[in-house]
Amino acid sequence: MRKIKKTIFLDWVCIFLIIMSGPVRVLFNVIPGYSCNIIIFLLYTSALFIWISQVKCRLLQNEECKFLSGVAALMLFLMAVRTIKFDFLPSGSVYARYAWYLYYVPQTLAVLWMFFAVLYIGKPYHYQLEQKWRILYIPAFILIGGIMTNDFHQLAFRFPDGIQNWGMEYIRGFLYILAIGWIMIFCAMILVITFSRCAFSQNRRKIWIPMIPLGIGGVYTIIYILSPKGLFPSLYKMAEVICFIFPAFMECLILARLLPSNDSYMDLWQVSSAGGGLMDFEGNIFYSSEKCLPVKKEQIITAKRKIVLLSDEQTILRSHEVSGGWGFWYKDISDILKLNRNLEDVGDVLVEENAMLEGAIRLSEKKIKVEEKNQLYNEIAREVSPQLKELNELLDSLEQNNQDIREKLCYGGVLNVYIKRCSNLLIMSRQSGVLNVGELWLALSESLEYMRLYGIKAYGEKKGEGFLYGKDAILVYESFEKIIESVLQKTRAVMVLLDMKDVLSIKIELDRVKSTRNLLEIQKKFEKCNGTFETFSEEDTLYIRGTLPLLGGGVS
Repeated sequence: MRKIKKTIFLDWVCIFLIIMSGPVRVLFNVIPGYSCNIIIFLLYTSALFIWISQVKCRLLQNEECKFLSGVAALMLFLMAVRTIKFDFLPSGSVYARYAWYLYYVPQTLAVLWMFFAVLYIGKPYHYQLEQKWRILYIPAFILIGGIMTNDFHQLAFRFPDGIQNWGMEYIRGFLYILAIGWIMIFCAMILVITFSRCAFSQNRRKIWIPMIPLGIGGVYTIIYILSPKGLFPSLYKMAEVICFIFPAFMECLILARLLPSNDSYMDLWQVSSAGGGLMDFEGNIFYSSEKCLPVKKEQIITAKRKIVLLSDEQTILRSHEVSGGWGFWYKDISDILKLNRNLEDVGDVLVEENAMLEGAIRLSEKKIKVEEKNQLYNEIAREVSPQLKELNELLDSLEQNNQDIREKLCYGGVLNVYIKRCSNLLIMSRQSGVLNVGELWLALSESLEYMRLYGIKAYGEKKGEGFLYGKDAILVYESFEKIIESVLQKTRAVMVLLDMKDVLSIKIELDRVKSTRNLLEIQKKFEKCNGTFETFSEEDTLYIRGTLPLLGGGVS
């Protein structure tokens, strides 16, 4: 709070120094033989140095400080050029005219550097500005070059009485309008970026604060154009107003918390989703967040050496010694506990389902007397025998080595769901010969669900409806399983798209995979069924697409 009060006090000091330039001009106007420009230059120099010293202490990003320091330097350059023009150069000379043209160099670059500064909002501390933004220097230098060469084309300022009488009367041209538009566009972009990247919704309501200096600048510009010899333009010249508006605009962004600074760590702490606080060595809680839980001094000290489980048994406490005491924070482990319980349930279900499946197969082999049923179950056994064998070996290994039980149970879930779903597809296919694509999608969806338990980010989507031969559905599911089993330990993300528009199309994207086995074998099977099968890899991602004909076309 002391820091915030100091900042506000120094801001008012800067405003006072700027305002004093008007009375100084009036005072020196009544004292013949003396110029006020050097005094005004010193007032603005003092204000700019005070402001930039505060900015360097408050902003979080070093690059932000560099750009805003550059803005302050440009404003000093503008005031220096103006002082030299009026006090050291002959009035109406060509040198004074080019000093006037130089006014637009700091104006054009300052607003660009202000824009670059706000691009760092929400970025990491070591973030470097993308090179694409450097392209904006090209139009900036073109605009500056156009104004500096105004003597040759007079597109920025046209002199009806001749260029030798440039100080008497001039008409603002196309390049001048572009220069003003350049400033207005970047000020608007700065407001948009700071508003959109603000993480605290209450701060967005303060967008009117940085619009105050912009409004002052707009009103001054209108007054200056309508009456350049009026009272206000006589007290405060255009260059001086610009040197106030630009820093004031950025300072208001900081005060409104739209440009993050270290003035508001307490606000940041309150809106943070983290829970924790600070405790001194005597055990007094110095500060705690809104989500802080009741905690004792002994727990905080213990939490530095090891994890402390709190009374709700879903939150752990950690701490670290800081200057003057301890910092402590919480971590919610309810999701981890839930996942462990789910894994335990999955293990039980896998064992039970495997036992039930083996029992059903043995019972069926004894009771089936019809040759067709015998063929069906023999076909099922052939189709899933590799998975059954691997699943049995996996379950046997659990009794010998329990270190990797979680990964094995999850992998067993992938095998088990294929055994169950493939058997279901074979039975339904044998009954009618034709399957609804929805049955295939249910099989793929359940396999994706068990892949998520394995730790893979799996996503699937189905578009449209249709029917296809049962053998084609089994081919798609079998191919999917072979591909997944071959990459299960390599990939981290899988995306599947099943599309039924005109043909059945299955698209598979595998992250961190360039190639895998069985692809040539699968391609031959698809082509044998009048389908297509294509693969290609790009940037460590394998893309697979297979198509098969639908019965009567698809419904999108």
